[in-house]
Amino acid sequence: MARKHVLAVLGIAAVVSAAVFTASAASKTSRTAADDPNNANLTYWYWAESDAPGANNWLKKEVASYEKAHPKVKITVVIQSTDTLTSAFTTAAQTKSGPDIATQWATLPTLTPAWSGAG
Repeated sequence: MARKHVLAVLGIAAVVSAAVFTASAASKTSRTAADDPNNANLTYWYWAESDAPGANNWLKKEVASYEKAHPKVKITVVIQSTDTLTSAFTTAAQTKSGPDIATQWATLPTLTPAWSGAG
């Protein structure tokens, strides 16, 4: 896969992740100052380097750019391992914990927790 195509796919994934986060935050019935998307500390689970070498460095630059544009937002990127990716998300779904944002490819291990009502 060409680097340009991989970066485009990753960019789309980041936008989709942000949209999911925004939709999730907007769906809360009672909003507090902690719910302000412009003033937040977010944890972002990310996995892509094994599929797209250089993706981790690309994301690091994109996060820095976003934080510069939104100075009250801090994003902590937690790189996920290919070997533990599925089990980490399964555990997060079961315990109703985990990241605020995550990038996953749409595969059966990714979609199963959503289908089972975890979220």
